[in-house]
Amino acid sequence: MGQLEIQMAQQIARENDRNLTQQAEFARVAAERGIDTKVRTGRTLGLRHWAERLHLAHTAHPAH
Repeated sequence: MGQLEIQMAQQIARENDRNLTQQAEFARVAAERGIDTKVRTGRTLGLRHWAERLHLAHTAHPAH
């Protein structure tokens, strides 16, 4: 593997870590607010859809 491939793999790993961290944070906040984050098929919702649901839930039921 060349240096470029190694750098690309490291960048992808960092992005994946960031995505997982963001998904975990969305799931934590959603769980605190009682929002179901799974669709009926069991697939997870997209981050944009989660953000919209969290925003709507916060508008309807502010945490504090």
